[in-house]
Amino acid sequence: MFKRDFRKKKSGIGKFWDWLWNSKSIWSWAVLFVVAFFVIQFVFFPVLGAIFSSKLPAVIVESGSMEHNWKPFDEFWQPQEKLYYDLGITKEQFLKFSFKDGFDKGDIIIVRGMKNEGYKIGNVIIFSVSTQKTPIIHRIVKIEETSDGKIYSTKGDHNLGQLDVEKKILSSQIIGKAVFIIPKLGWAKLAFVELFRAIAR
Repeated sequence: MFKRDFRKKKSGIGKFWDWLWNSKSIWSWAVLFVVAFFVIQFVFFPVLGAIFSSKLPAVIVESGSMEHNWKPFDEFWQPQEKLYYDLGITKEQFLKFSFKDGFDKGDIIIVRGMKNEGYKIGNVIIFSVSTQKTPIIHRIVKIEETSDGKIYSTKGDHNLGQLDVEKKILSSQIIGKAVFIIPKLGWAKLAFVELFRAIAR
């Protein structure tokens, strides 16, 4: 009797998963979305955050400020050369930077938190600013030593100048540095968010 009930219960779970993954109904899609949200929010992100010591272990790139537009490096570098020269960064130095070919809107960036001020010129960092809700993901181009600690200056690879908010970044603003890229996967969420914004206007 007990074994029979157990088999029925297991069969019920099996039927639920079969419906969730194989049904083409709108309800199965809605439930799958909710399940995926809870798994990502309450399992995946906490585990990833613990591994990478970051309160924000993964971020979606929402702008094109780090894009190289798939150009050969010399074609990307030519209009940028003078600005980097003024910052004391040569082409040879830039070629040794992590993510020297930039990354694109819709990519997911894996972020590692750093407790000490171990950031260096060429690192891509994620930092918060008071003027916007989402953090900025740009490359460190200058570090200034002060009596109160280091002050960082960044630039988006694609940009031909610097934003005012990125010229004096304090350590307390930095969330972490980029260590890995998952190409394009962020578009699954970004497309939905941009569609919602367009409808809301």
